[in-house]
Amino acid sequence: MPLSATIDGEQVCAPLLDDRQWAALRGKTVVLQPCGHRGFIRVSKLGTRHFVHERGCDCHHGESAEHLRVKSLVASAVAACGWMAATEVPGPGFVADVLAQRAGARVVFEVQRSRQVLHEYERRQATYAAQGLRCVWLAASVPAGHQAGSHLPLFLLSDWLGHPTVVVAGRRIALPRLVSALLTGACRWRESVHSMRVDVETLRLVCPLCGKVRQVCLTRWVQGRCPCGLAVQWQARPEVDGESQACCGYWGAAVAVERRTESHVTRQQVPLGHWCVSS
Repeated sequence: MPLSATIDGEQVCAPLLDDRQWAALRGKTVVLQPCGHRGFIRVSKLGTRHFVHERGCDCHHGESAEHLRVKSLVASAVAACGWMAATEVPGPGFVADVLAQRAGARVVFEVQRSRQVLHEYERRQATYAAQGLRCVWLAASVPAGHQAGSHLPLFLLSDWLGHPTVVVAGRRIALPRLVSALLTGACRWRESVHSMRVDVETLRLVCPLCGKVRQVCLTRWVQGRCPCGLAVQWQARPEVDGESQACCGYWGAAVAVERRTESHVTRQQVPLGHWCVSS
């Protein structure tokens, strides 16, 4: 059940047609993409326009209503951004669900509803990269061992038959908004977050034998905020003052005389990689 077909020698994408254009396809010769078999137009119960094979066709390629709907929404979102959208685009070792093109840039959106191991994600990603294509994955589940990063953009998709949404940096947004943000540069991978302040908790200890006072850093919490509005806290490694640690050699328990928490302005980067979506 593809979204694209060749009709009277012209390739068309069903979700990109208006009502008049869609009605005009009735009775015309439909050649499905990418298999090349004959077919006809149809509208699903969800209102998704697509093409189906004629009866008796030996092609058994089929897609679920969920997969078809998400592809249709992605293709429409791509076109709304001013990019050229095409579906079921064949290439060396792949058939891209949705291909977005503009001014030499090419981005593939792959819809992955069935479970797929991380190795297969990486293999298919490498296949696209070898052809100069960037690939974004819209998946129903996260493969074991996956680590978020720009090398394998993967977003968890839910409500496939309703109003599909994806999770970006822990926040849920509509699928069309993500597609638009990725193509316009409003969504990109950030390796770190700008910090604003650090809260340092220290403890003053006294050696019961020599009376030496030393200060120990217990915790350092760095607080920051990304330009997209994501607020984060990160527990940094406590700072150790070598001079303050020197003592008489006593190994027993020290006497705690003061516990203090101070806040300082800081400009260090919080190492929190995430997909950043501008508001």
